[in-house]
Formats: sequence, structure tokens, C-alpha cells
Amino acid sequence: MNITHPDRGELSIYLYAPDGSYYVLKRTGDTGANLAKTYTVDLDAEVANGTWTLSVKDYETGNVGTIDNWSVSLG
Repeated sequence: MNITHPDRGELSIYLYAPDGSYYVLKRTGDTGANLAKTYTVDLDAEVANGTWTLSVKDYETGNVGTIDNWSVSLG
């Protein structure tokens, strides 16, 4: 995943599975600009079919960011 943001520490990131369960990929609190990272999550218990949703929450005001790309690989 690649996110452009002046302060990635303001962001938390969640991955929602088709059944509504979710995984916290990133919590707030780190420092620096931008995010280029691969998160590894054990999704063996999940059904691959359906809509997977990425949720990025910005807990501060004043800065704007962009999700440049993201993907989920199940296998």
C-alpha cells in the first residue's frame, strides 16, 4: 500500500473482510511523512469471495492525504 500524507502518525488503517470482520493494519502514533508498506495478515479463516474494504482514518484536521494504491492477495 502507498499513501501520500504529510504525517502518517495521524492515520489508522483497517482491512474489512466480506463478513464484516476487520483487521487493524496500523494504529496512530508513528512519525514521518507518507507510507509505503506491505502488511501481512493471516486471513486463512476468511472467505476470499466478496468485497474487501480498506478504511483509512485521519484523526487530525488540516492535512490531506491520498491513497495511491493498495491490494489484497489471498491464496
